[in-house]
Amino acid sequence: MDYVDTVIGDRAQFFFPEGRYVVHGRARSEGRYRVSDGRICTQVGDYSENCFHVFSDTSGRFFVDHLPAPGDGEVSEVRFVPVLEAR
Repeated sequence: MDYVDTVIGDRAQFFFPEGRYVVHGRARSEGRYRVSDGRICTQVGDYSENCFHVFSDTSGRFFVDHLPAPGDGEVSEVRFVPVLEAR
């Protein structure tokens, strides 16, 4: 995947191929992410790591369950878009 854009609440999260993670909201933060066991795990600065379950529907769309317990019903769609050189 080149680039993933997930909108959760009032913030957008971006995942780059080399493991860089960027969050845009009221402020901009950068950190790292890893993918493991069907989950995306993010970490920014000294904050503890957060992991989110990733799944797809029958149409092939991808979603992330952004609450601690998968299946709580609160999900956001994951969109794949090309990386722009200026980013």
